[in-house]
Amino acid sequence: MLFDLPAPADIRHKYDSAGGVADHRVSIFSAAEAVLPAPASPYEIYMASRICGGSGQRAGWLDDIGVATVSNLCFALGLTLSHKSRSRAGMLTQVELMTASELGFLALREGPDGLHAAMREAQDGPSGGGMGFMHDFMPFHRYLTRMDLADGSERVRDAVRCYIIANYPTGTGEAVLGLQTTQRALHSPLSASTTANVSRARLCSALRAIRQTGAFPHLPRPTKQLWIPCGEWDPWLKTYGETVIFKEAAPRIGASPATLQKVVDAGWLKPFVDFPKQVPRFHPSDLEQFVDRMIGSALQVDSLDETMVPIDRAPLIFKVQLVDLLRLIWEKRLRKVHSQAGCFGLRSIILDLEEVRDFYERPDIEGWSIDDARHFLHVCSSTMTLLIRERMINFIRLPHHRTRQLKRYIIPEAMADFLSRYETLGRLAHFEHVQAKSVQARLNRLQIDALPLPSPHSKIYRRPDLAPYLG
Repeated sequence: MLFDLPAPADIRHKYDSAGGVADHRVSIFSAAEAVLPAPASPYEIYMASRICGGSGQRAGWLDDIGVATVSNLCFALGLTLSHKSRSRAGMLTQVELMTASELGFLALREGPDGLHAAMREAQDGPSGGGMGFMHDFMPFHRYLTRMDLADGSERVRDAVRCYIIANYPTGTGEAVLGLQTTQRALHSPLSASTTANVSRARLCSALRAIRQTGAFPHLPRPTKQLWIPCGEWDPWLKTYGETVIFKEAAPRIGASPATLQKVVDAGWLKPFVDFPKQVPRFHPSDLEQFVDRMIGSALQVDSLDETMVPIDRAPLIFKVQLVDLLRLIWEKRLRKVHSQAGCFGLRSIILDLEEVRDFYERPDIEGWSIDDARHFLHVCSSTMTLLIRERMINFIRLPHHRTRQLKRYIIPEAMADFLSRYETLGRLAHFEHVQAKSVQARLNRLQIDALPLPSPHSKIYRRPDLAPYLG
């Protein structure tokens, strides 16, 4: 038993141990009398059995290792497991030292599986797995590098080496416990960024987002240190390194970034990675497949005729959104799609004027266009313009049933309202199948005057004033 002595009351020589003990003999005797007997631990029983040459206690692979080496291995491993990498044996009490040896023995007696389980628990702990194996297992690693392998302890070192290579980023050719690794098993963010040929910061952002969102579920989840297995992740890293951002992806499909965003929103093209607060990235093969789907079977033409409409002018001509026209092409609902030579991607698409008009054609609008209303009322163009400008007859703006161009239409209700208040000289002559001058002469004899309009305009009469003539 060890007992800490307090500072001496009187100054003595530093080598006067007997005097120091004599000064505190009362405290020493009291502490000795207070110690109670305790049952021996499994570690003490095993070590006593080994020292005495007994065979009652067995501990697997430890039985083939020298007693002194077993003691040192158990102490070094237990010291690391119980007090982490910052442990110092000189700062621990006797009880803590015995507890450390006991903890190391319980892990080692279970063989490589028990050793790996204990190391995994330490690595996953609050202070483990942050800066590599040397940081997490410093006392244990220091002893393993200095130990003599002649007493059969190479199996322990091999088991530890296998765990390091499988669970810590070690580069090819890097020395691990005296041997060089032949192949990397785990990527660190730095080695992964080198494999992907991207910056470390960018890759860390992507791995962090994958860890948080659970994206790419077929791949092992990155650890909290963003370490990833090489075998499963190397293909993904190489593919990720080939991706491009919006600005670079848009020219690859022959469109603007705004058009590319509409294509993505429509679900026709999916980014390779699209994480919150990060710019989406596209793989060139996905962009090529999208362009091939859109214009892969289009007939290439060198020049345009009057029936062909370039895709960039089509929204203005057909009065529809560009994404609606692209949807027709994506869904293969247009058969006459051409590609202009010398252009690339979506910019090369040529549509057929009549085919698109046929697709968007709707039933004819019930009513009259301005030109049709002029013929219906038998008035000149300037008179029709005057009626519209003075609000004598109301109109509405509607897209043409075929061209979809906005035009002014007079609906039946508005025409009926106008004819209930007015009548034109042309209509009166048309109904009687006579010349307008003949009708006007009779109206003049009945002293029925037209509206006071300038001479170039057609004659218009108030319907109540026409009662003598119509009656």
